[in-house]
Amino acid sequence: MSYSDQICVIFQLNYNISPFCESGVGLISSRWEEWRDQFIAYLDLKGISDVEEKHKALLCFGGPDVRKIAKDVAVSGNLMDNAYRSVLEALDNYYAPRMTLRYERFKFRQMTFNPKEKLDQFVVRLRAQAAVCSFGDQSEDMIMDQIVYATQTDDKLRSKYLEVDTSLDEMLKIGRTHETVNKQVQEFRSNPLDSAEINTVDQSVKRTKPKLTCGRCLGNHLASDTICPARESQSSST
Repeated sequence: MSYSDQICVIFQLNYNISPFCESGVGLISSRWEEWRDQFIAYLDLKGISDVEEKHKALLCFGGPDVRKIAKDVAVSGNLMDNAYRSVLEALDNYYAPRMTLRYERFKFRQMTFNPKEKLDQFVVRLRAQAAVCSFGDQSEDMIMDQIVYATQTDDKLRSKYLEVDTSLDEMLKIGRTHETVNKQVQEFRSNPLDSAEINTVDQSVKRTKPKLTCGRCLGNHLASDTICPARESQSSST
């Protein structure tokens, strides 16, 4: 086993970072930045500050695709340069060039609602895209602007969004309330009171006999009804 292989085994026994793979799923620049951040976090966790050890760890964990690029990197005579910094910059320039950032921001500004997509689902996609756009402290404002832009079919809702000048949370409350009300209205329209039910209620009302009260005996019949017990006594008295 070579010295570099021994170093790899030692590192992997302490922490497991999967090698970076160019052919992975997703945008290569985003995957590289995520892998690089994880690797740098590992160096900080282990307290590795020596540039030679950093360089060895990068080649070890980086895998074949990283080593393929690293072997062609030349270190200049500048005292500020070292193998670790030079290789890391070369990898950044190869996997995440600056033009990619402009393209990612372009994609962010083109984002709109998918069919039947809820506001919260749209915001999840916006956050994921904003994460690769380097918006920094402006990320929330950019997301709010994009929500307003994407709300193209409801002018009233867009007007409510434009009145919000506080936070993304306030905008989300407005959007969620709007979605809930719309859902209730649609359910009401799709399930109207059936005409057969109306007829049934109407017929039952018609079949209900009115309550009668006799003026002679206060019984449940008309005063002229022959079954009235007070009818005969009144006839006798006359």
